[in-house]
Amino acid sequence: MYKENINFNPLCDSISKANFYFAPSLAVNRDLISTLCKARKVQGFVDVEKVKFESKSILVGNLKNPKSIVFSHFDSIGPGAIDNASGTAVCIKLLLENRELMDDTLFVFDSNEEISYDAPIYWGKGYREFEKKNLDLLENAKKIVVVDCVGYSKIEKITDKEILKLAFPIKKMDKLSNKIVLFSGDFKKLMNVYQSPIDLPAMVNEEFLRKTLEEVKDYLK
Repeated sequence: MYKENINFNPLCDSISKANFYFAPSLAVNRDLISTLCKARKVQGFVDVEKVKFESKSILVGNLKNPKSIVFSHFDSIGPGAIDNASGTAVCIKLLLENRELMDDTLFVFDSNEEISYDAPIYWGKGYREFEKKNLDLLENAKKIVVVDCVGYSKIEKITDKEILKLAFPIKKMDKLSNKIVLFSGDFKKLMNVYQSPIDLPAMVNEEFLRKTLEEVKDYLK
């Protein structure tokens, strides 16, 4: 993370910005790798201006004593159809079709999941900000659900602690992991479009989205 580099995603047909580094780095298309390896000299330029900005998450439902808390982020890198318009769409549809869920459930639509200046874990800042301000809600909730990258493959209900740390990098993970569930798709298939210009709506399947909605609804109920 702290060494200058040229990086690429071997599974993606486009430039995939799969990682952001705390050193000068360039993401390139995999087709360029053979050319770069043969070159006598490779020179790149990185010009980054650090800016401060404010983002606001959207909270819907029970704000006082939710039995369940559902997280989804709506920021993206590139078009972001799978990551994570898909998860956001599922949560919105779930709310519209099951308004009674708001009695006992808090839906958190996070505006700052993808990138920040936090180090060494730059992603998930919005989740950590929610945790900082509402740790009591997380501790008292019976279920914590994360919906991220769905609608492109069969849905998976993930409880593996190491994967949860990647998808939901809060500080109290060790304490809360026993009640956190991640709804997501096939990770390897996701890498075909991950954080690239080809993460487009055509990659998302409505049947898979509906199946995800039903799985999340059944889990909450």
